[in-house]
Amino acid sequence: MARELQQEEVRRFGRLEVRVRTVPSTSFGTYHFTHQSPSIAHQSLRLARNMVAARRRRFNHRQRCEQRKKLRAKQSRSQREIASMKEEQEIRCRSLDSVQKKLMVCAFRSEKEFGLWV
Repeated sequence: MARELQQEEVRRFGRLEVRVRTVPSTSFGTYHFTHQSPSIAHQSLRLARNMVAARRRRFNHRQRCEQRKKLRAKQSRSQREIASMKEEQEIRCRSLDSVQKKLMVCAFRSEKEFGLWV
């Protein structure tokens, strides 16, 4: 099945001809070379390895950037949630204070009018 997924293309680097087989799931690729002299084969192998390494570096960099972006979004979301919770708590405290004041006023009035402790 992996062989069916492979895509092959020929890339030219100057006089150098390289057959590239890539598997879409990995996208890094493997390189196979046409018949060449040993020095050119060595150069092309080095070039291919560098290209694969560069692809891998770019891929890893992209992954790390996405992870950082997600983490920043998560942190900012949690900070916003904390801020909204604090705001709600302040509103609750203010409303409780006003209710307590009203109750105290009512208690004071009823005590004054009827001589009762409420």
